[in-house]
Amino acid sequence: MRIGFRTKLMVIMGVFTLLLTFTVSFIDQKRLYKSLIEEREVQKSLIQDNIITSISSIDKAYQVLDSDLEAKMLKYSTMLGEKYKSNPNFDDWDFEQLKQDFEGIDIYIINRDLIITHSSYKTDVGIDFKLYPKFSENLMKIMDSSQFVADNMDLETLTGNLRKYSYYPTHDHNYVIELGFPLTNNELFEMLSFLKVTEQLEKKYSMVDEITVYTQDGLALGKLNPDGNTLYLDKKHSTILERSRTNSEGKTVVPNPDNPNIVHEFVPYTIGKKTDQTLKYADFRMVEIVYNESQFNQLLKENKKIFILQLALTIIIAFLISYTIARLVAKPMYLAFHDLLTGLANRASFQTKLEESFKYIEKNKSPFAVLTLDLDHFKSVNDTLGHDGGDLLLMEYAKRIKAAIGSSAFAARLGGDEFAIILTDFSVEKQAVEIAERILSESTRPILINGKDVVKEVGVTTSIGIAIAPLHGEDSQTIYKNADRALYYAKHSGKNVYKIFDWELVKESDEIE
Repeated sequence: MRIGFRTKLMVIMGVFTLLLTFTVSFIDQKRLYKSLIEEREVQKSLIQDNIITSISSIDKAYQVLDSDLEAKMLKYSTMLGEKYKSNPNFDDWDFEQLKQDFEGIDIYIINRDLIITHSSYKTDVGIDFKLYPKFSENLMKIMDSSQFVADNMDLETLTGNLRKYSYYPTHDHNYVIELGFPLTNNELFEMLSFLKVTEQLEKKYSMVDEITVYTQDGLALGKLNPDGNTLYLDKKHSTILERSRTNSEGKTVVPNPDNPNIVHEFVPYTIGKKTDQTLKYADFRMVEIVYNESQFNQLLKENKKIFILQLALTIIIAFLISYTIARLVAKPMYLAFHDLLTGLANRASFQTKLEESFKYIEKNKSPFAVLTLDLDHFKSVNDTLGHDGGDLLLMEYAKRIKAAIGSSAFAARLGGDEFAIILTDFSVEKQAVEIAERILSESTRPILINGKDVVKEVGVTTSIGIAIAPLHGEDSQTIYKNADRALYYAKHSGKNVYKIFDWELVKESDEIE
C-alpha cells in the first residue's frame, strides 16, 4: 500500500516536532526541578542557620550567667578540698548539711576508678564514668592536675536534668570533688530552656518536625524518653556523633528508610572558648533537625503532573500544526506531480517514476513494462459534447484505468487523451498483456456523458502500446519512445487493440509515416 506524500510529510514533521517538543519540555522541566531543589536547599540552609544561631545564643547566654556560679563553685570546691585535708574519710561527712550550706549545690566524690562513691545526690552514687571514654579521659586529666575546672552546663546521667558542673582534684590526686548546680529550678535559666526554644522553632518552620540538641555523649538537652529518663541519641546515628566530635565534620544528611518524606540532618557546633580557658568537654553540641519533605515531594509530583499535561497538550498542538502545514505544503507539491483533472500522476511524475524503474532493474534484476494509451475518437467527443464533456470522459477513463491496474502499478496522464502505465512487478510479457486486455475491456463498457453513451454513439475506444525494459530499451527515453511506437502501430491497425513493440515495427511505422 502506497503512503501518500502528505502522509509522509505529516509523519516526518510530526516526529520532528515531537522530538523537538519533548527535548525542550524535558530540559525546561529539569531546569525547574533543579531550581526547586536549589531553592529548597537555600531555604533549609537559612532554617539551619537560624536554628543554630538561636541554640548557640542560649549557650552564650549561659556562659555569661554562669560567671557568678563559677566563682561560688570555686569557693566551695576550695573549702571542700581543705576539709578533705583535715578529714579524708568521706564516711564522716554530712553531705546533706554541706548541700544546705552551699546553697543547694550537690556534691559528688569520684575515686580513681572513676566511680561516684559519695554524694549529696544519692541517685548518682555508684555511677561508673568509665562507660563514657571521652569524659573519663578528661576526668583522669583533672584528677592528676591541680586545677579547678568549671564546665559548661551538662546533663545528669540518669535523669537528664540540666546542671552546671565543676571539678576539683584533691591534693593527693586520689579523688575529684565534683559540684553540680541544678539549673532546672532557676527562673532565669528556665527562661533560656533548650526545650522551649526548640519547640518555638518547630512551630515557626512548618517543614521542621523536630529539633533535638545533643551533648558530647549523645544526651538530649531538655528532653526525656517516654520512661522519664535521659533521652539518648539513636544508636544507629552514634557514628555520626563520633565523627563530628573528633573531626568537626559538617552536616550529615540521613534519609529515613521507613519514610521517604522524613530526612534527618545532624549539624555539629561548639559553644566557643572563653578568653581565659581552653575548650571544655561540654562545649560540643550536635543538633538533629528532622525535616518533613512531604509538602515538597508533593510539589515535585504536582510539577511532574503539570509537565506531563503540558507536554501532552504541546504534542497535540504540534501535531495539529504539523497536519496543517503538511496540508498547505502537500497541496502545491501534489499539484506539481499530479494531473489536476484526473488525479493521476502528470508527465513530470511519470518521467521520475520511469527513471526509478531502471534503478529497480539494476537492484532486482527484473524487467518492467511501459504501456502508453490513447483514446480513439476523443476529438469527436469534444466536438459533440464540448470540452466539459471531454473532461468528464477523461475523469471516468482515469477511474477505469485505476480499477484495471490495481494498486501495484503506476498510472499517469501525459496530456490531452494520452495516458501511460508502468508495471514494475511484472516479469513476463504475458502479464503486461493481461493488464492491457483488462483496460480494453473496461474501455468498452458504456460511458455516459450528459446522457449519451460515447462508446456506442461516438465510438470511443482505446489503443495501447507496450514495451518491455530492458528488452526494448535500456534507458527512459528509448523505452518510452518504443512504447509510443507500439501505440502508433496499434492506432493504425484498426484501433481498440494493443501492440507489443517489435523491432520490425520500426520499419513498418516508418513506412506508415
